Amino acid sequence: MKKWYLKFLEHNVGVLIYDEEKDMYSLDISRPDYFKGRLEKCFLNDAMCRNWMESRLTPEYQQGYQLKMKKLGLNSEDPSHRMELFFLTKGCNINDGMWLADHEDDSIELAPFYGL
Repeated sequence: MKKWYLKFLEHNVGVLIYDEEKDMYSLDISRPDYFKGRLEKCFLNDAMCRNWMESRLTPEYQQGYQLKMKKLGLNSEDPSHRMELFFLTKGCNINDGMWLADHEDDSIELAPFYGL
């Protein structure tokens, strides 16, 4: 199993878990107040989790998407590379301050958007 800590800036707000044997994701939300208007449940099963993850990615039609994928060494034509994009960008989205940390005590300085 793999585990990442979902943070909103410096605050831990959830834990993303990937069960490699079952090829299933889950998201256990500890601070639903940070998701107001975005999520209605404190736990996301695999289908809901994958949908949430996909919603955080750069849209394929967005200008610069192809170049972004190429710079990251990903094939924009390969659908499996979309999930790799999610993890390479630590799940960051321009709409909020959420990001994935490898460790519970990781600092915001490790977030890709820090200092922008």
